[in-house]
Amino acid sequence: EMLEMNNRVAELSSELDDCRKQRQQLEHVVDEATQEDSKHSLYFGQILMSVENLFLRCTTKRKNIQHFLEVKEEEGAKGKNGDGQDEGEDSFRRKQTMAIKQLNVILNYLKDFKEITDTLKRERRVNQPQRQEKEIERELTIEFRTDQPRGDRASQNSGSTGNTKELPKSSQASAVIQQMDF
Repeated sequence: EMLEMNNRVAELSSELDDCRKQRQQLEHVVDEATQEDSKHSLYFGQILMSVENLFLRCTTKRKNIQHFLEVKEEEGAKGKNGDGQDEGEDSFRRKQTMAIKQLNVILNYLKDFKEITDTLKRERRVNQPQRQEKEIERELTIEFRTDQPRGDRASQNSGSTGNTKELPKSSQASAVIQQMDF
C-alpha cells in the first residue's frame, strides 16, 4: 500500500511538472502575443500621428484651399445621426475612419499640387524657345591676368623632398570668366 502511494505521488508530481511546463509555454505565447499587439498599436499610433501631421500641414498652411471642409461637414452630419456608442479598444474604428477621411483630404491637396506643377511644366515648355534665344545672345569671355606678388604670401618650406618646382612669382596667372550680355 505504501508503494502504491509512492507511485501515485510520483505520477502526480510528474503530472504537476508537465502542467507547470505547459503553463510556462502558454505564458510565453501570451507574452509574445501581447508584445506583437503592442507593436501593432505603436505602428497604428505612429501612422495616425503622421496622417494628423500631414492633414494639419495641408489645412493650416494652405488656407485658400478648403478641402478640409468636406471632413467637417461629414462629422457634423454623423454627430447628428450617430448613436454615440464607443466601439471599444480606444475606438479603433472611429480613429481609422477619421484617418481615412484625412487621407482623402490630403489626396485632394496632392492632386491640386500635381495639377499646378503640370501646368507650370507646360508653361515652361511653351516658353522654352524664348529662353534658348536669350541664351544664344549671351557670350562667355575668358580673360587672363597676372597677379602682383605679395610679400606676406611668399611660399614657405613645405617639407617636400625636392620633387616640387617653385614658379617665379611674377608669372603666376589666374583666369576670370565673365558672362557678357549683348
